Amino acid sequence: MNVLQRVVAEEKGALTPPKIDSYTSVAINVATGADNSLIAAPGANKQIWVYGVIASADVDGTISFQDEDDTAVSGIMSILAKTTFVVSPSGNFAMPVWKVVTNKALEVDAVTCTVDGSLSYAIVDVS
Repeated sequence: MNVLQRVVAEEKGALTPPKIDSYTSVAINVATGADNSLIAAPGANKQIWVYGVIASADVDGTISFQDEDDTAVSGIMSILAKTTFVVSPSGNFAMPVWKVVTNKALEVDAVTCTVDGSLSYAIVDVS
C-alpha cells in the first residue's frame, strides 16, 4: 500500500491505528561489544516500535540493532569517529522505522567503538 492509498484508507476508516501503550526515549550509552541491551522485552502481545534514533561513535566502527535472539532489526552500519547519524521519525505512529518481534528485547552491537545517543520508541499492543 503506497502513501496515497494509506491516506485514502485512513479517511474511510479502513485502517485501525496502533494501540500504543507508551511512547518514550531511551539513552544509548554502550561499550564495545555484542548484545548491549537497550529496551527490555515488553511482554506478551507487545512489540517495540522504533520511531527515531540519533547516535555517534568515539572511533570508527560498526553498529547494528537486533532482538534478544540476534535477529537483525537493522543492517550492519558503518559509523565514522566523531560523526552522528540520525533516523528521523516519520510523524505517523503507524509507520515506525523498525518493528521488533513480539515480546523481544532490543539490543545493539557495537564493533570497535562505543556508541552514545538516543532512541525514540513505543510499546505497542499487537493482540
